[in-house]
Amino acid sequence: MNVRPLLSIVLGIALSGCKPALRRELAGEPDVPEAPVLLEHPAEASAPQIPPAKAPQFPVRRTLYNPRGKAIEGEVLAKDGERIAFLRDADGGRFLIEIYQLSIDDQLFLGNLEDEGLEIIQAIAAESESTGATGKVAKNEGSSNRPLIEREIQWHENLETALQASLQSGRNLMVVVTGDIDINPAELQVDLFSESSKQSSESLIRTVLKDTSFLGFVNENFEAVHLSYLYSNKFTQEQYEEVIDMAQMWEMKTFPTILFINSEKTEVGRIVGYDRRGPNLLRERIESLLKIE
Repeated sequence: MNVRPLLSIVLGIALSGCKPALRRELAGEPDVPEAPVLLEHPAEASAPQIPPAKAPQFPVRRTLYNPRGKAIEGEVLAKDGERIAFLRDADGGRFLIEIYQLSIDDQLFLGNLEDEGLEIIQAIAAESESTGATGKVAKNEGSSNRPLIEREIQWHENLETALQASLQSGRNLMVVVTGDIDINPAELQVDLFSESSKQSSESLIRTVLKDTSFLGFVNENFEAVHLSYLYSNKFTQEQYEEVIDMAQMWEMKTFPTILFINSEKTEVGRIVGYDRRGPNLLRERIESLLKIE
């Protein structure tokens, strides 16, 4: 009986229960050291992952525009809320700009940037105060109450408060008078309902006074008040007297009329009627009339 196969089976079973080193020795195989098993240290496994440092946003190259399309080239150095620090290419001047004073596109772009570089803004403000170069820094009063993108003209409540604001700021007063009547100053009376005045006034309000580019232009250059006289809403005696006084004072005969008055209450220009040619052409007429650059 050939017992070699049987012995091989028995030896294989025996070796299977041995440690690897003994098994190799009994089988006549060369001894190979086992690779060490690396165990992960518990402290290393639970260590928090530190995110990479955030890259700075600034400086940002940008050509900025005001609502009238005037451009300034340079770099945005920092941002703090609704103002930025800007380095102008033309002369290397550093100054602060209120974001609301810029074009709608620039307002949207800068509004998406995060605040950064507060120390730069503080340094520029300090430089301006020490040198007296206040013209290089946009005024900051009340800026926190300004919307990022202005949606309406900053109207004054009445003519008197508008005149007082004009006296304080030194800016001309823009008086927009709309209504659905015509006036006869010579006879001290208000002519009754005028369809042409009504339609022109409504068109001016709808297409110009709500235009974002035009309202930015007005807010930048004028103190403004809007006086509306609607016969269809039934004049009170007080309104009647007010419109007659205004007609006599400013020699107005029809609506809409836009008056430009300086801080000394002297008229410096006017635009009578509205030809419905849009806000851009009306702005050009005002710039030409008042020599606004």
